[in-house]
Formats: sequence, C-alpha cells, structure tokens
Amino acid sequence: MKSNITYFDKILQADFKIPAFEEVTPSILKEEYDDEVYRAIYASLARLEIKPDWNNIPCFSMNGVIFEIDRGDHEEHLNNCLAYFTESEEYETCAHLVRLKNTL
Repeated sequence: MKSNITYFDKILQADFKIPAFEEVTPSILKEEYDDEVYRAIYASLARLEIKPDWNNIPCFSMNGVIFEIDRGDHEEHLNNCLAYFTESEEYETCAHLVRLKNTL
C-alpha cells in the first residue's frame, strides 16, 4: 500500500513529503510501484541540485525504513532514472537528468 508521509530530517532540519510503501517486499515494490520509486528518486536528485550543502536526502520509505540518496553515490541512481525515463519517453525529464549529471 502506498501513501505519502511528512518526514522531518533532524540533521537537515527540514520536512520532506515522501512516498511511503507499507507491507511490501522489494520485489512487490519493483513490480507494482516502480514508477513511483523512480519519480521519488528523481525528485530527490533535483532537490540535491538546489541544496549543494546537503550530503544526502530522504527519498522514500519502505516498511518504516527511510531510504536516502547520498550525494557521493548518486550516479547509479541518476543513470537508472535516465534509463527509466528514456524508456518511458519522458524526454524533458531526461534532459533535466542530463543537466543534473553535470551539476551534482
């Protein structure tokens, strides 16, 4: 089941509205919520771009565990998003991801 939660990050001192997936396994997440996960990753990468002093950012929650994007290890997430949105033919999002690749 998917919902949205507001998560307060104590280190960043900021609220984040992120998708929350409850009572799911990783395989169910992939099969049923792939689009929502990629959109959450994309949103987190875009937010990292405008907050250069942040080293990581919450992305989504699965079964109560917060998953984050780390600035130092963002490249794999960015490449996976680019492949996903290319396959989905969302070329404006792809163009933004290519710009992010050069700025993060």
